[in-house]
Amino acid sequence: MLYQASLGDVDFITGDYLAEVNIAENAQAHAAGTHPGWEQTAWDGIEQTIELLNEKRIKVVVNGGAHNPRGLAEKVFELVNFPIPTPTQNLFKSI
Repeated sequence: MLYQASLGDVDFITGDYLAEVNIAENAQAHAAGTHPGWEQTAWDGIEQTIELLNEKRIKVVVNGGAHNPRGLAEKVFELVNFPIPTPTQNLFKSI
């Protein structure tokens, strides 16, 4: 993601982080409470690139939330200091 944002003249970046192997490997760990339920590499890409994404106003679409998309969305909200909606609110309605 950082490479795309740094070198490309892009408006959007998409990321496909889910494969059957990832989902299967993490399902039991997530159910046991030992895995956050989202793909770490999706978070790493966002965290490493967030300032450049903001500077260039690049939009990002990823499917790295896996078993816990809300958890990944909440981490991103915290990273950008955006108020996290309550569980009964739509995460993206306030954006």
